[in-house]
Amino acid sequence: MKKVLLLVALVALMATPAFAYISGSAHDFSGLGWTANGQICVACHTPHGGSTTISDAPLWNHTETTTAYSQYVGGGTLTALDVAATPTGISALCLSCHDGTVAPDSFGGATGTATISAYANLNSDGMVNDHPISFTYDGSLATADGGLFDPTTTASGIVGSTGNIDADMLFGTGNTELECASCHDVHNGGNGGLGYPKLLVKSNANSALCLTCHNK
Repeated sequence: MKKVLLLVALVALMATPAFAYISGSAHDFSGLGWTANGQICVACHTPHGGSTTISDAPLWNHTETTTAYSQYVGGGTLTALDVAATPTGISALCLSCHDGTVAPDSFGGATGTATISAYANLNSDGMVNDHPISFTYDGSLATADGGLFDPTTTASGIVGSTGNIDADMLFGTGNTELECASCHDVHNGGNGGLGYPKLLVKSNANSALCLTCHNK
């Protein structure tokens, strides 16, 4: 009986979406000495006194970047016409650490001094050499582009979900905006062996993540 229960527990553990854990991930700052009592969540969220102007993340606690960016324009190959001049929504929150202009330990109203690693620093000179973000990805774009799957009818393939791309990977009103979090899960425990490397929302083996949206 004990063996049966152990097997059931193991299967349940394996079936749990691995990307749901922040402990042990690259965003677990508890061992860096600048979060009180080794807290993990406080650098981004607070239970009291959170920002009332941020709608894309609950109880936001981190200083926001004010940097203006230039985004990738694709050399004429990018069909999307509404790419924001400066990333918006949840992507702007990601860049509050990842553009290198705001210290990771600038939270709770304090001005921090910690630095982000060169590997994780997208720099403040813009997003001109990175995948565009903050644009509308919907069925109309998929039809106009010809090389994209319709996000409203195509399964995301994310482990533990039966939803389509729009429900699982897009943001904003109507789940139509492609943002940083479309490909990266900030709570992913990849480096701790609990999720996918580089905080990806799904495996990119054989370019599987890329081919979720790109019909190539």
